[in-house]
Amino acid sequence: MTTVIDLRSDEERRQGPSYAVPNIHLPLENPQRGISPDEWTDAARVAARYFDLLMTGSDSVAEILAILTDPAAYPVVIGCSSGKDRTGIVAALLLGLVGVSDDAVVADYAMSGLGCVRILDALCARDGGSAAALRRSGPALLSAQPASMHLLLDRMRAKFGSLEGYVDELEMGSAIPYLRVALSRPACAG
Repeated sequence: MTTVIDLRSDEERRQGPSYAVPNIHLPLENPQRGISPDEWTDAARVAARYFDLLMTGSDSVAEILAILTDPAAYPVVIGCSSGKDRTGIVAALLLGLVGVSDDAVVADYAMSGLGCVRILDALCARDGGSAAALRRSGPALLSAQPASMHLLLDRMRAKFGSLEGYVDELEMGSAIPYLRVALSRPACAG
């Protein structure tokens, strides 16, 4: 069985799509709510929103860490609406905790921008009349600037000393050794 962790808000879940398998709803606020596309091109502003997301969504993050300590939960899929912002910061945290370098974490995050181009194309094709507005604002909202993730990682370390320090603040430090074992294993072949 696969564990699906859904980071979308209740409203986003109502709008769909729904998952074909049971999922665990651990919402994180949509970081793009209330921010203009022009503001979303500012890497410092995006990093600040990501940081705020980790602070306000600490209960969800702690529960994600708890789930990932259970070997029976694997394989695990973590997702949100576009797979870039909320999913990206959770993935960055997990990758950092298992010892992946910041450069590799940032490169992984930046690659999500490529997938977002396809999402934008699909939304424009589906929404016909609003395609022009999507084409104007979409690229900013769907961008994955490396500087945003670098700044987030720097801010986490400035506030907590390390990513582990953040997890300790959540009282989930005991999860880290489990994560390192579970997430550092090579994927099964076949």
